[in-house]
Amino acid sequence: MPDTTSYGPTPSVGLDDFQAITNMDYHTMPWTNGTGSNVANGAPVVVNGVVGVAIGPIDNGKSGTLLILTVVDIVKKQETITQGYAVYWDPTGNPYGGTAGTGAATATATGAYFIGRAIATAGSTAARVRSLLIPNANGMTAFTAVTLGNVISGGIEQGTREQSATQNYPLGTKRVYSDGRTFRYVKARTALHTEFGACYAAKTVTCDVAPAQATGAGAVADVKVTMTVASGDGLAANGLIALNELAGGYVVIGNGGSQHPQNRLITANTAVAGGGGVCTLTLDEALDTVVTVGVTTIETLMNPWILSDGNVTSSGYVTFRGMPALELTINYFGWIQTAGPCWITSDTHTCDSAGDRQIYFAANGSVVSGNDVTGDINVQQLAGHAIDMSGSAASNAPFVNLCLETT
Repeated sequence: MPDTTSYGPTPSVGLDDFQAITNMDYHTMPWTNGTGSNVANGAPVVVNGVVGVAIGPIDNGKSGTLLILTVVDIVKKQETITQGYAVYWDPTGNPYGGTAGTGAATATATGAYFIGRAIATAGSTAARVRSLLIPNANGMTAFTAVTLGNVISGGIEQGTREQSATQNYPLGTKRVYSDGRTFRYVKARTALHTEFGACYAAKTVTCDVAPAQATGAGAVADVKVTMTVASGDGLAANGLIALNELAGGYVVIGNGGSQHPQNRLITANTAVAGGGGVCTLTLDEALDTVVTVGVTTIETLMNPWILSDGNVTSSGYVTFRGMPALELTINYFGWIQTAGPCWITSDTHTCDSAGDRQIYFAANGSVVSGNDVTGDINVQQLAGHAIDMSGSAASNAPFVNLCLETT
């Protein structure tokens, strides 16, 4: 389900059958309507078994906002919902009451969704029930998340367990849950699978010395620099660089001899046809040292969030960036987990000895314990530490506390 949560005084949405009645904190979440039908103002919406209530009409294919934690007055279908009863939506979207503290009434046993707890009947209006919305089927407040980045122009909110054929956030956008799990927004260079680590498997684009600079590039205060792309550079190693393919990557300008390196984020680039050629990069900040033609060296890291499946690109030369949050189709966009509790496929040597806690990625994106990596050149990167235990000499595939984020 979508994850960005907002907080503040409960808003008034001006509905006859849905009226916020307190100033308690509330939680909202963005939601994209893919139901095939328009959703009315104040209507219940079920997302992964959790019920929210639409604020304003949300047409099919459009984005909107759901309330998932607050106190509201809602029309009821059953006239016997009393204080302390569980409140459920039936399959047609009408509230039913359950037995206090236990579960659904008989009429709601099939196809019903938990929405919260009845506080009282609203005033003297027997047709309404005052209910605390609780965004979790177990009656517990769900963990919330904050997305550190904005949806791009023309994009829509995308849930952590959703993939998209079109890009909705800048690659590398960070999403942090209140339980410590952290995710990053990526593009799948190959299909990505949830059991193997997703890795960065592209070469650095190296320009030994700077060519003649384009107009407005290479001088102090310019925000552009021109470099040469070799015939073997690029994702396909054929010298082809697509328009803005390097955006979100990084460049170091001047990194040898008496040069003083300038590190910048790339925001755009010109296209280079197959076979290599001249490429001009647009940078996030201006240059503070002039680029000297024939002297200044330039190296470019392609976007580090375009990733491959470790089991496909099995190599001691790749770096693992995280665990896919769902099965990702090639060239689709979605999320990988970079920190917090996560299960990872074991190579049969994890947590099988006392004190066996440190977990490393093997070359194929599975994991192995630190005391089993001696002499193994295919184990090259710390993944994190084990949370669970084996308790015997038998190996287990561990829940790992991923540590691929430094902040």
